[in-house]
Formats: sequence, C-alpha cells, structure tokens
Amino acid sequence: MHDIGYSMYDTYVMISTRAAKLEEYQTLFHLFKAAFKQDEAELFDYLIRNDPTLTPENIRVATHNDRPVACSIALPRHIRTARGNWVPGVIITLVACHPDYQGKGFGSAAVTDSLRYAADCGANLAMLYGHPAFYPRFGFVPVLPTVITTLDLADMQQAASECSTGVTGSSPQPACEGSTHGSFLVRGAQAADVAALLRLYEVQLANCPCCVKRYEATWIWKPRGVIPGRRVLVFCNTDSILGYAFIVDDPEQNRMSLLEVAVADSGMARAVLLEIVSIASSLGRRFVTTHMQPDTSLVRAALEMGASQEYRPAAAGMVCVLRWAGLLPGGYTVVPDTIAPPGPSDVFRLAYEGRIIFTATREALTKLVFGYEDTDRLLEQGALQWVDRSQMEHSQLDLLRKDFRRSIPKWYLAPYWY
Repeated sequence: MHDIGYSMYDTYVMISTRAAKLEEYQTLFHLFKAAFKQDEAELFDYLIRNDPTLTPENIRVATHNDRPVACSIALPRHIRTARGNWVPGVIITLVACHPDYQGKGFGSAAVTDSLRYAADCGANLAMLYGHPAFYPRFGFVPVLPTVITTLDLADMQQAASECSTGVTGSSPQPACEGSTHGSFLVRGAQAADVAALLRLYEVQLANCPCCVKRYEATWIWKPRGVIPGRRVLVFCNTDSILGYAFIVDDPEQNRMSLLEVAVADSGMARAVLLEIVSIASSLGRRFVTTHMQPDTSLVRAALEMGASQEYRPAAAGMVCVLRWAGLLPGGYTVVPDTIAPPGPSDVFRLAYEGRIIFTATREALTKLVFGYEDTDRLLEQGALQWVDRSQMEHSQLDLLRKDFRRSIPKWYLAPYWY
C-alpha cells in the first residue's frame, strides 16, 4: 500500500493506493459503469475473461476507507521503439473514478500509482489514449498522430465493378463474407488462422514506433463482444492467408472504417482494397476510410485510386517515458535516466559518448526520441537548448538528424478498443 498526498482547495489530503483484490472485481465493474456507463465496464469484464496478463497487481486502486473509488489498469506489453527494438512497457487501458470522488485527487492517485508500479516492474514507458487536458500532468506527451485516408465510393463504381465481376463495365454484385471473389476467398477469421495473422501483423504493421507486440491468442483476433458492424475478415486462397482486415461498419456516418489491414504481398493490396470497397458498396456505404500508416501497401493503393488524406496532430495518443535507457540510438544517454514521479516540468540532458549536447524538457525529448518531431524543428522552437553553442559542430547536428529521424508513431488498438 502507498500513501500519496495532494493539495486540494488549500487542504492536504492523504490518499491510499494499492493493488486490487480478486474479490473486488465486481466492485470495480460497477465503478467503471458509474464513471462511464456501459462500454468501459464491458471492456473491464472482457479483459478479466480473456487477457492472462491482467492480474490484481496491475490493477491499481485509490481507496476511501479501504474501498476502491478510483482505478487505473496497466497491462504489461513490449512496445516498439523508433530504433526498432522492443522494450518492456505498459498500456494504460482503463482509468476511472467514481463520480462521488471526482475532482478530489483519487483518479490522479490511481494513475500515479500505475506509473510507479510500472517503473518498479522495469517498464521503459507507459502508453494510453486519454484526455489531452488531464494526462500531461503525469508526464504523458502526445506523440500518436492520426492519418485518415478516405475513398469516396461515388467516384469508384468502375473499380467496384471490376472487383465484383472481373469484367470492366459490368454492374457490381454484392460481396459478402464467405464468398469467393476473383482469385481469393473472403471469410471471417478462425482460430486456426491466428499464427498466420500474427506473422502478417509482425512483418507488415508492427515496424513503427509505439506498435505493441502481440502473442498467439485467439481472443486478440476477434471483435470484443458481440458488437454490430465489427468484423475481422481474412483474405485467402486454397494454400495460404493473403491478408486480414479489422473493419467497422458505421451506417450513421455512411462509411466503413478499416482500423487495421495487413497484406502479405504488396501486389495484392489493390485487389484486397477493391474487395473491401465491394463489401462497403453492397451495404450502401459512401466512404471507406483507413486509420493506418501512410507507407502501408493498402494506403498507397488507396491513394493511387484517388483517395484523399488528412493528417491530424497527436492529441489523445500519449507516451510517458519512465526510463530512457533502451529508447536511444547507440552512444546516447540521458541524464537523469529516470525521474519519479514523472511530470511535465522535468528537464533532461542528452549526451553523446559522454558529452552533454543539449538540455530538453520531457515533452521535447519524448517527441524527439519517438520521431514525432525532428531535431531542426525542436531547435527552431527553442525546445532543445545547446549546452555550449559555440562548441557545436556541424557534424554533430548532422549526426542528430541521422539518429533522430522523423516518423509517424502508431499504436494499432485491437483488441482493446475494437
């Protein structure tokens, strides 16, 4: 158990935090339901039933009279760095505070205890999607932008016709799960597919900063609960699986969203996309959108077919670095390596081969290390401060540009928010 002090309205309040107890799961379910109504409570129940990494220890609670009134769940995962290696981390999947105790420090205490617990377990970072006005106070920095690529099907009747019939100029026929289209079959994902789907994810998608390492488990590859319009489709021939897609049909927005699509052969990307277009068209949808990296083969195929693209800066998708070792290119160190508890006012020094190069705030260094911003832009903003500008060599700046390159971090959210 840990006691965390907060100053609230000129009153200093001591709040106790600890791990949850198995017998408190029902209480926590009702806590999530009180704070967020049904969806987060259903997610908590789903994790209890499926995720073997969920234990009472990584469910951190803040208590009043030893009864949980706030909760933060930190699931252990390995997370990809901008350097390409995997490091231990946690994903904060759920945070809730009972309405009667909101604004009194209990929710903050639960989050702080989650980060302390993660650091004690050796995690390099924590990652979440949350309110951008709340989480930066704990050291979280927005680094997960969104790239939305949109196909307008009203302009694609000819392409859909080619997919559905194989004959240019014919009328499109409705596509459906379990049907054969052209050279492959489209069907729902099955338990026997999991190993092949995992390989596709690892090779095609899990190669950018902030991707989460998955393991071979059936529950990850199916929609959470029985939710209308959400499916995992598999594209295959008689010999092998060619690709998969996590899709969400949204009649209210007149669109089908592709949250995650991987294709084994980039040459098949256009054919797979056209199959999805055919399915969306058969449902009467006007748009097909993707929320994927712009360098994936499917997004490139969409752009070649006339799709529009929108870049939205990072806001809700955030990272909190708990220790810098393991996140940096060879030769670099950060002093200090860790600050506990993390916060937005933390200042660090970046060194190369023992020589301090510049000082940086937590926000600036996080953006640099994860590739969200490049060296030149952060220097222009004054977010990076040279320790001795007179001794700064041009070759040093070139090295920084090479070692800290701009990229687009991405966390594919299945199965937690799918």
